[in-house]
Amino acid sequence: LDNYGQLKLALSERAEGEERASLRKEAFAAFEKAWSIKPRQVTSAYYYALLLSEKGDREKAIQVLDPIMKIPFNAMMQLSFEEVKALRDRL
Repeated sequence: LDNYGQLKLALSERAEGEERASLRKEAFAAFEKAWSIKPRQVTSAYYYALLLSEKGDREKAIQVLDPIMKIPFNAMMQLSFEEVKALRDRL
C-alpha cells in the first residue's frame, strides 16, 4: 500500500487537472489504509499527513505525525527525522 501510494503521489506531480486530483485521491486512500494497518510506519504516516494537510485537516495530520517522531530514525530509512520535523513544523 505504501509503495502504491508513493507511486500515485509521484505520478500526480507530473499530471494536471482532473488526472492530478484523481491520482492524489488514490494516493490518499492508499496511505490512509496503510496508516490504519501500521500507524508507526514512517513513510505511510508522513505522506498521509502531507495529504491531510493539503486537504486542510491540520489536526489529524498532527495526530498522525507526532507518534512517529518518537521512533528512532536511522540512515536506512527513506525519510529523515529532519524531513518529518519540517512537515510537522509547517503544520
